[in-house]
Amino acid sequence: MGTQEEWMRLIHMALYEEGVYVAHEVVIIADGGPGIWESFDELIPTTRFRKVVQVLDWFHAVSHIWKVGRAIKGCKSKAQRIACIKWVEPLIDDMSKGKVSNVLQRLRKLKPKTDTATDEVRKCIDYFEKHQKRMRYSWFRKQKMLIGSGAIESVHAWVIQARLRLPGMRWSVEGANAFLRLRCAWASGTFDEKFASAVESSSEVYEELEVAA
Repeated sequence: MGTQEEWMRLIHMALYEEGVYVAHEVVIIADGGPGIWESFDELIPTTRFRKVVQVLDWFHAVSHIWKVGRAIKGCKSKAQRIACIKWVEPLIDDMSKGKVSNVLQRLRKLKPKTDTATDEVRKCIDYFEKHQKRMRYSWFRKQKMLIGSGAIESVHAWVIQARLRLPGMRWSVEGANAFLRLRCAWASGTFDEKFASAVESSSEVYEELEVAA
């Protein structure tokens, strides 16, 4: 909801409230969507006091290799699927070990036979070249960092979309934010505590109004 500028302001406020700006190390995991990394470069730049590590979501990276494999080897027959798996697995293994340059080298040597395959190879090469510094998966795992954004995306789907994006629903900004506070309290197991606190606060307000009256 809202514009890109409004979203950036909200993210900035959230990062501030969570203490991100005073952290010595910040790890960001995201896919390769346009504008995402540029936004975080603006919001959380690396400084001499703060190290920022950017991680390209593992499963998004792997999906690009599979697209190339299917375009080159095919995926309709059993024989094609087996050939595709045999071709893809060594590249995924190299990528897992942090050898993205090896993967890029193999991709550049390919000679696709169709326009579709040529296009998929080109897109994969461009994608990996752009995000190579974010694909040091072996090093990330050694540092005990997550390499997938699935945990974040599943919470987004379960907490927010599963309740607020049902058929026919329309929300105002105020209504959505109010309901999200309830939904987050329920999902985090703090609903009863927060409800009791809200009731207590309301009672105090009514008492003050009665005294004033």
